[in-house]
Amino acid sequence: MENPTERIEHRLNKLKSIKSVYELIYDTYKYIGNDKTEQTNDWVQLFSNNLYDFYNKHQKITKGEEPLTIGIVGTFKTGKSTLINSLIGEKLMGVDGRPATFCISILKYGDVPKFIAVYKDGTNKSLLRKEYIELSTRQSDQDIEVGCIENNHRPIIEVYHPSEILRQYNIIDTPGFSSLSKSDDEITRNWIGKVDLLLWVFDGFKGSIDREELKLLKSLKEREIVAVVNRLDLKDSHDKRKKVVDYISNLYPFKAVLWYAAQPILDYTLQLAERRYVFEGIQKKALNYVDTGKEVEIHYKEHKFSLIDRKSMKEIDAYALPHLNGTEFIDYFNGLKAYLEELKKKINKLKLEKLENDSDSYFCQQLRGLEQVKDDLLKELEKNEKILHEKKKRIENFKCDIQENIKVKYKNIEECIVQSMKNSLFSYKDDPGFWSSYSITLKNMEISELESILRKQLEPFLREIERDYLDFIQRNELNENDNTQGIKDLKSILEGLSDTYIGHSCYALVGIITMWQDFKTGNKKLYEQWKKIVEESIRCAICAIDEGLFCVIITGTYDSILDELISSIEKKYHEYNAKIKSCIDSIANIN
Repeated sequence: MENPTERIEHRLNKLKSIKSVYELIYDTYKYIGNDKTEQTNDWVQLFSNNLYDFYNKHQKITKGEEPLTIGIVGTFKTGKSTLINSLIGEKLMGVDGRPATFCISILKYGDVPKFIAVYKDGTNKSLLRKEYIELSTRQSDQDIEVGCIENNHRPIIEVYHPSEILRQYNIIDTPGFSSLSKSDDEITRNWIGKVDLLLWVFDGFKGSIDREELKLLKSLKEREIVAVVNRLDLKDSHDKRKKVVDYISNLYPFKAVLWYAAQPILDYTLQLAERRYVFEGIQKKALNYVDTGKEVEIHYKEHKFSLIDRKSMKEIDAYALPHLNGTEFIDYFNGLKAYLEELKKKINKLKLEKLENDSDSYFCQQLRGLEQVKDDLLKELEKNEKILHEKKKRIENFKCDIQENIKVKYKNIEECIVQSMKNSLFSYKDDPGFWSSYSITLKNMEISELESILRKQLEPFLREIERDYLDFIQRNELNENDNTQGIKDLKSILEGLSDTYIGHSCYALVGIITMWQDFKTGNKKLYEQWKKIVEESIRCAICAIDEGLFCVIITGTYDSILDELISSIEKKYHEYNAKIKSCIDSIANIN
């Protein structure tokens, strides 16, 4: 592509594709909970802003809407502010017999005039025009000697004005050099590097450059400078003016040397504006007469407009036009504008080249950054595979251990239930006195009471089994949400087993109750034998559900839930890795 605009558009499209990759990476990091999510979001925002700036600048340059920034510099009292006024066509900048400009003023296009003082601490203040003139210009000779306000406290003043020339150019008005104030020199020098073009204004009436000014020019040899020889109107002949321009041209290799006469050009512009105002006034007056039915004519003679009644041919009204002075210097004004327009085209071409280089450099920088991100993503893939393997291994180990743990826990709780039911169902009397009396008496107890006792004894066992699972989940940093349904299933099955166990045990115990009547004997040995029979009967009753079957059901439930957990974890990490691989592929596809 030979056209730089096409090359830039191609590069910006590539940068746009990088933005899409960054957004994909951010979404992936956010989905998998990566600790770089916020950092990546910052990248996306920064990149989006930079890409917008590239697009915006490219559009403005190609459409000619990127204002050229012009710095007005030179020594004091060469007519810098008057030159700006002549370009704008209005007495906007303050002028004075002393070195006048005190603060940097940045003139930009705005629909309405507006003045804003911007201070270094970030605060700003809107100004009236009178306040702007007072703040931006020196108010006394003492200001020159002592600087009045330190540099840190001098504001930069943004001036907005609806002058058409400001659509094309931002103009920087500076205090200038050698204005008897070192701080002025410092402020002006600091702003030189921020402009596209330097217009150095010389006093053509003075007709010479002193040694200090020439030394100052040579210190800025890295900048291209356009000389504007002002106040040539004060030379009374073309030859004298040419002599001054030639003299200045030979002293320094300026990019160009332009003739100028700011004051008469400004006067001419103001007089022309006044003429337009007068003509618009007489047109309005004529239309008013027409509305009343009177026929009128507009005559012009000897710098005067007259309204004539067509019927009587008498003069109704007259408007004197201001005389146009400075017409001989309008060519200077047109020459400066034409030069600036041509120079803007050349500078815009250079700006396009710089934008192309900047966008290429930025693209390469982003590619290097994405290669690092790609390495990080590959490490994330490897890490995820390792984590998945470790989690599956821990779950399998837990499955192997849980069956034995359930049997041990069940044995412990079984013995507690037997002793509790033995004491709850029967009362025992053991009196070895003179009249030995031993008895086992069945207590009067409802089935509901039996169920309550059994449930109370069984509940800790079931809760402990459930807690073992939840502790395993938490201890191994597994997400409960991965197996929420499994936890619900475990609770439901344990509750079902509990109801079945209690129901069967209660019916068996009722059988024991119907078999027993009060048993009394004086024989201690027989008493002891019957106590054992009672205990074994209770043990058999509460073991109505086979111990092995009971534990197998719980273990099987665990196996099923843990298998679902493995599947859920595998699915999650496969989704993670699929998104990561998509990011890696997207990076690889950028070239």
